[in-house]
Amino acid sequence: MDKEYSYNAPHSDLIVVYTKEGGFIGMRQKIFYDSFTKELTFMDERSNTFRIKKLDEDKEKSIRNEVEDDKIFNTDQNYSPRQGSADFISFGLFIIINNKSHSVKWTEDSLNVPNGLSKFSSVIENMASTS
Repeated sequence: MDKEYSYNAPHSDLIVVYTKEGGFIGMRQKIFYDSFTKELTFMDERSNTFRIKKLDEDKEKSIRNEVEDDKIFNTDQNYSPRQGSADFISFGLFIIINNKSHSVKWTEDSLNVPNGLSKFSSVIENMASTS
């Protein structure tokens, strides 16, 4: 007779994947955070840069708070660029918090983008900076 075993394996209850790419210079950046490893990873394919930072509980909490304050889960999934625009920077954000996920894409040339998206972008980019 088979028995089912249940246990609480450690897992990630916060995952953030943020991308920023395009524009005239062909930017390709990605920031990834995983609450299981507590590591914030920054990659810039154009300049061949790669950094990993450990985040403490306060920094992780500030990411969670920012997601809530900026109402990220209330945003649409896509904010298209204005028709006829070119050479713009595109952004992508995928977030999982406590098994709830949301993804959103927008550009610097999109209309009606909630201010919270640019605010969250600034927060996560500042966390990934070298300072």
